[in-house]
Amino acid sequence: MGLAYFGRDTFSSPYVGSASILHEALHSKAQYIARGLFRYQLDENADENIEIPWWTTKNSRTYWNLSRSFDAFHVYSHISLLHASAFITEGSKESLKLCQVASFRAAFLSSLLARASSNELDEERRELVAWLTPLAIKPFGLTDEARAIIANPGRFER
Repeated sequence: MGLAYFGRDTFSSPYVGSASILHEALHSKAQYIARGLFRYQLDENADENIEIPWWTTKNSRTYWNLSRSFDAFHVYSHISLLHASAFITEGSKESLKLCQVASFRAAFLSSLLARASSNELDEERRELVAWLTPLAIKPFGLTDEARAIIANPGRFER
């Protein structure tokens, strides 16, 4: 139920191509988990009140709703494992950095989603977050600021 467009450079290596395809496939899978096959727009009107720290600059801020945060958590949790596997296989610094970024984002979103009430996040998604969180790569190499962001994600809600 969707279309993903990839530029030619996406397939410059099998790893980059597979990571991109997995990323998009996980978004699609999360849609089915969260909304079912025929309810794909269930949360389209939900308030976007969660500031996403990695998209914040001096001049702009990006906000997501809980549904989009769940979708991203689902993706980053799995992607952290892919990048860790690539690092173990290739030993490249790029794979290690990508794993570090994905693991931080998954941990932030997991922390945020774990604090959501049952009115905000249904039981099925809450259970998936509880199951998937310990399977994702734990964040590493964090600054004190990054640790604080994970520990207190609610400060990013407006």
